[in-house]
Amino acid sequence: MSTQAKIWFVLGFVCSLCAYSLFPYLWDSAFYHLTSFAFVCYLRALYFQVTGQWSFVVFIVWLSCVDSFIDEMFFDPQLITIREYISFLLIIFISFRFKKKWTR
Repeated sequence: MSTQAKIWFVLGFVCSLCAYSLFPYLWDSAFYHLTSFAFVCYLRALYFQVTGQWSFVVFIVWLSCVDSFIDEMFFDPQLITIREYISFLLIIFISFRFKKKWTR
């Protein structure tokens, strides 16, 4: 396992631990923010471990997790607005535009 992957796994574990252990003492939506960031960290670590076409699949899922994290942080995650449709189209565009770069 590479050093970068270990760092991302540990960061995700710390975020999950804080989310589940300290959520009564943190801000109101801390559980959702930390959990979504933990998924971003886990998928980034997984990206460093896979090769071939699977790295592209992990990249697409990572982009959707980043979008979910941004939705949790800055927007109302309970409402589906035009932003979700635009981000879906952006994920498709970024995925296929940079497919060769992200396929390892």
